Order: sequence, then structure tokens, then C-alpha cells
Amino acid sequence: MAESQQLSSFTGHIFACTKSTEKEFFDLLVFGTNKIYAGKISSVKTGDRLFLFNLDSDRLYGTFIVNTGGPQNPTSPTQTGRVP
Repeated sequence: MAESQQLSSFTGHIFACTKSTEKEFFDLLVFGTNKIYAGKISSVKTGDRLFLFNLDSDRLYGTFIVNTGGPQNPTSPTQTGRVP
């Protein structure tokens, strides 16, 4: 590697969606998870990178950069545990 090239590091998180929840993610730009992984939301910090993986199409979307912390009042399917 040339001396002028520097590697940068960042924290990244991959969230999953399905065909039925992908539109909501993109309409609202809200990332959520099911109850099993809900505790991990607190580790997502401003500036982290997010990726969205569609389990039905095997498509990975990203990079999204976090500009706020995790949700406090879940109201949408992506935040109430009805996503994969």
C-alpha cells in the first residue's frame, strides 16, 4: 500500500428487511429490528454507517450515515418488532 493511502475505520450495522417492509424503510428512512435484537439499537451512535439487507432479494443497500440515536417511541412496523 502506498504511503499516501490511509485506511479509515468506522462502526457499521446491518439491518434486515423483506419485500413487504423495504418500502417503509425507504419512505421513512427509519431502521428498526425485531425484539430479539432491540437491545443492539442502543449501540448505534451518530456517525455510524448503516446498511439494509433485503432477505427476499439478497440485495444490500447502503451506506446510510446515522444522524440521530435509536428510537424512543416505536410506532411503525420497522420499530415494533414486525420485521425480520
